[in-house]
Amino acid sequence: MCALSDTLSDTLSDTLSDRPRQALAAGREDGFTLMETIVALIIFVACYVLIQQVLSLGWRGVSASQGELGALHVAQMRLAAAGVEAPLAEGQQSGSEDNYQWVLDVRRQNAESESESRAKTHASGYWVVVEVSWRDEVTRRNRALQLKTLKVALPK
Repeated sequence: MCALSDTLSDTLSDTLSDRPRQALAAGREDGFTLMETIVALIIFVACYVLIQQVLSLGWRGVSASQGELGALHVAQMRLAAAGVEAPLAEGQQSGSEDNYQWVLDVRRQNAESESESRAKTHASGYWVVVEVSWRDEVTRRNRALQLKTLKVALPK
């Protein structure tokens, strides 16, 4: 068994030591061929394009979430202010903050079944809807967000 491994070892070392001599004898030099260089360049460019696309998609997602977060902040502020800054009353208000346009719509719950005299003596429910719209600069699309809640107004 030992003789076989010695023979294989000697054969392998003779073959490996003859390679540089054979390459020089054939006129070849060490290095990459043009084809290998072109294939490596193609692989590099494909990886670069793929990474650039992934980063671009991520950037668009960050920008969209920032727009939605700003719109949500405006909508929550308008909902919180409804009935606090002024008494709840049916109607619409609109305005703008930064790059966001908002519309606040207040409607009485069960307005058709509730009489005016009852509304003045009992608590009344009001549906408060805030819609905030803005233009997304990255996708260049108009976006909108809507929040709706039910608020209770106590009689005075």
